[in-house]
Amino acid sequence: MPLISVIIAAYNGEKTIVETIDSVLNQTHKDFEIIAIDDGSSDSTRKLIREIADDRVKLFPYENGGVAKARNRGLSHAKGNYICFLDHDDLWTEDKLAKQVSALEQSPDAGAAYSQTTNMYSEEEPTRYVPSPAIHFEGDVYRDILLSNFVGSGSNIMVRREAVESVGEFDPAPTSNEDWDYYIRLAAKWHFVVVPEYQIIYRHTANSMSSQVSRLVDGGIVLADKAFKPAPKDLQHFKNSFLFNHLAYCAALYMENYNNSRGQDKKSLARAYRTLIDALRYSPSAIAKSSTIKTIFKLISVSILPPALVKKLKQMKHRAFN
Repeated sequence: MPLISVIIAAYNGEKTIVETIDSVLNQTHKDFEIIAIDDGSSDSTRKLIREIADDRVKLFPYENGGVAKARNRGLSHAKGNYICFLDHDDLWTEDKLAKQVSALEQSPDAGAAYSQTTNMYSEEEPTRYVPSPAIHFEGDVYRDILLSNFVGSGSNIMVRREAVESVGEFDPAPTSNEDWDYYIRLAAKWHFVVVPEYQIIYRHTANSMSSQVSRLVDGGIVLADKAFKPAPKDLQHFKNSFLFNHLAYCAALYMENYNNSRGQDKKSLARAYRTLIDALRYSPSAIAKSSTIKTIFKLISVSILPPALVKKLKQMKHRAFN
């Protein structure tokens, strides 16, 4: 029996799937199986997985059902004591599995381990890497995960089998918030432990789930009702903070889409303004937060400056940051 089951949900991932699987095969911890769920791909994803010459890689083709359903199908095949999830376009550093296993073994009361995330913008020249702010929530993180999805993408977490069995499957409803919902349910029953190292490389692409912002906005509002319904009374007042954080994040995504379109996608810019205004309705005092001021400044800048100048200023900032 493998110690770890890595579930990869793949849909039309021919450009990245081999690199993603290689990032698992190159792990320093070798006791794992890869459960590759092909979610009805119409490209060569399935063929590329079959060509990987490693007995630990197991392919299970299905008709398309969405990422949550694909992960649930993967859970039905998984045999490991620890379960990880990995999207077909993300990557891991080679010590991800080893250090998350170690963290869980050293914290027997924890049901899940997570690491820090670096954002990869692979469609830019040259490829750009931007680390997310370091997060160090541990132990009872239920209140923290209600406020924001600090774990990030679905490619991050490692979960004990007992924890998986206690919370059940991913919600298959198409809200684009499956990961956050799952983490909230885990945190309601189990402690979390953090690996304070950047081990997850989250790829930003034009076709990534995060670009489908309108569905993300609506799904977050649905999730707020679902997540806070069973929450204790002393946490109910955090619901407005949940909604502000979620909508402010979506406003930033709309603006990112506008920037990626080189100023052509005027609808995204208008939606960014509207979504930020909606966010502030839930928490008017948040207008004084530095992150909100930064978002407002960016919105005004891209609205009044020529797209070419915005792009040049962005490149200058990236060079200075690097």
